[in-house]
Amino acid sequence: ILTGFSGGAFVLAAPSYTAEIAEAKYRGALGVLMQLMMCFGILFINVNCNTDWKLLSGICLAFPALLALWMFFMPRSPVFLVSKGNMEEARKSLQFLRGKKAHIDGELAMIQEDVRRSKNIGTVGPIQLFTKSEYLKPMGISLVLMSLQQLSGINYVLSYSTLIFKSSGSDIDSCLSAMMVGAIQVGGTFLTTLIIEKFGRKVLLVISDFFICVSMVGVAVFFKMYEDCAECKFEAISTNSTSDAFNSSATTMAASVFVSEATINNFGWLPLVSLLVFVFSFSIGFGPIPWVMNVELMPPEARGIAASVCTSFNWIISYIVAKFIPTLGESIHASSCYFIFAAIALVGTVFIILVVPETKGKSEDDIRNLFSGKPSQDVKKVPA
Repeated sequence: ILTGFSGGAFVLAAPSYTAEIAEAKYRGALGVLMQLMMCFGILFINVNCNTDWKLLSGICLAFPALLALWMFFMPRSPVFLVSKGNMEEARKSLQFLRGKKAHIDGELAMIQEDVRRSKNIGTVGPIQLFTKSEYLKPMGISLVLMSLQQLSGINYVLSYSTLIFKSSGSDIDSCLSAMMVGAIQVGGTFLTTLIIEKFGRKVLLVISDFFICVSMVGVAVFFKMYEDCAECKFEAISTNSTSDAFNSSATTMAASVFVSEATINNFGWLPLVSLLVFVFSFSIGFGPIPWVMNVELMPPEARGIAASVCTSFNWIISYIVAKFIPTLGESIHASSCYFIFAAIALVGTVFIILVVPETKGKSEDDIRNLFSGKPSQDVKKVPA
């Protein structure tokens, strides 16, 4: 319970802190780092899949302890300090973050103006989030992105990863296959840190969701072939092993899957390629970017409560998927679930193209005016 509470709070606090201390031109790349560190943690667990769990738990204690100590030496957010009227400390904090020789007067003045505007607006409550368009629109987009992240089928697909590797005819054991998938997650997320400020959030989300759709169709066809095979050999696959628990939010139970040796030999490449494409596609877009945009889309006065609502909604959807999709898979077969995930990804791709705005390089004023309908030419730019 304590781990769940702390982890849930961290994925809200870390992107908010990062967004407030980062320059606009680096905000996306730095925001992705939280997801990258999570993927490194997952890979670390996968690499140590044969390590005694008590020893592994003890080792893992060192990382949050180190972070807790490190944060004592990190400055408070300049935005927070300005909001408390502590201008001297805000200046010191911003100078520390930008470097001793950086010119910070212009950026500090913009922070003061943003804080002044937020204070004039006052506290935003839950009712205002759903009644004022300047809050409802960005929060609605963030809620949909959170839904698409969990409804991509990430937990359900990864729960069958061992079966998919076996179907390719590979002799790779479950630990090594988990390491390979974890390495792809790290590689894909690291690539996002390098390209997110070049290509933007929207382009990566479109690419991510489109190829999630394509890979889901591939996995669905694979399972459909098994279900329609009259000579299949039945093999129950358990997904509660340590080697399959490499997804940070996955606590799923799997349905029984019927496996044919002949199908494995003839079509084993299809699910394996689909799995690798899926994991990479998820990692470059829908893994990290919804967390970044959860903070970026909302103005400062509504950011805390709106981000909290969207984060809670994400975990609720995650729980629903983990709780009910395996049961649904037993009722309508796994292939039907994957076709549903593919359809959701296709709808999500269209939604992103038509509705989701690009926030790359935009200041808080830019994004605020985007949803309030004010002309963009009146917006001041963040100095580079």
